[in-house]
Amino acid sequence: MRKKGYGARIVFRESLELHVNVPLYLYVKHLGFPRNDIDYSKLLGIDLNSDRVNGVIIDNEGGIVDIYNKHFHEVISHGYPRGKAREVRLKSLFEVIDFAVRRYSIGFVVFENLFSIKYKRYMFNPKVNRKIARFAKKQLLVHGIVHSLKKWCNVILVSPYGTTCSKEHNMLMKKYGLDKHTASAYLIALKGLKKVSKCHKKL
Repeated sequence: MRKKGYGARIVFRESLELHVNVPLYLYVKHLGFPRNDIDYSKLLGIDLNSDRVNGVIIDNEGGIVDIYNKHFHEVISHGYPRGKAREVRLKSLFEVIDFAVRRYSIGFVVFENLFSIKYKRYMFNPKVNRKIARFAKKQLLVHGIVHSLKKWCNVILVSPYGTTCSKEHNMLMKKYGLDKHTASAYLIALKGLKKVSKCHKKL
């Protein structure tokens, strides 16, 4: 009916594929999962890494409600198929989000704003460098955002600076006995809570 525009193309590979591009809000509207029991006092902070996804659920006071981590160290081993590694990472990320939605009806999912990072940090180990270079972290973030929106969660992007190496990060590790990745997820969630609190004050 020409109410909404979209792009489409046919791709000839091993099998014939039809790719259709539609606006994100239409995708979420028709393929999302509407919920009536959204708890806006709960936030999920997520820390994305090449071999794990760490999730920390907090309440509106900043207290830890639950922790849900997924490890998949096999994907960074030599010779592991790149396509399969991507599938494992996506599945693990979706599982963390789905757990928080199903168990706690969270209203917010908080990610680091990786789009603001202009470079990658490398290490002295050449094998590690190769794995980091092949890990499409921003692409994983995009899928995480879309999946969160499909679950009717509000998505918050926070600054990545200080979430891995800072006095606050080290303090959280010692205070709660968290590993560095879980502490990062907790700090990401706390940064998201600050943004939500500021919005409430303005209202």
